[in-house]
Amino acid sequence: MKFETYERAELPELWLVDTASNSILVYRRSSPSAKTFDVALEFSEGERLTSPMLPRLSVDITALFDR
Repeated sequence: MKFETYERAELPELWLVDTASNSILVYRRSSPSAKTFDVALEFSEGERLTSPMLPRLSVDITALFDR
């Protein structure tokens, strides 16, 4: 699975888009030395996704899934 592959590669953050529930699951490491993704967040409609990795990014989840 991609989750384990990215975790082993020591990426700092992983986003998984769930189109069935119109949400984005975000997995992060709490610090650069964390061995695994130890923070899990879910962003859904009505919320804005932000990332410490991309400080200027702010994604409107409702607009993202607006069909």
